[in-house]
Amino acid sequence: MADEEAVRQALVAFAKRGDFADYIHLVAARVAEAFVTFNQRMIGTPGIAVEVVC
Repeated sequence: MADEEAVRQALVAFAKRGDFADYIHLVAARVAEAFVTFNQRMIGTPGIAVEVVC
């Protein structure tokens, strides 16, 4: 996935649920097994392939 596509995914997620910085970190972690956060709104974000754990 190109960086441009990752930023596009972050913008789409941001428009639906909230914090852009959280989503840019989430798409940057796309090769990780999971992304750990305190932001429960990020759980189940459509279009993001990384599991979000709170």
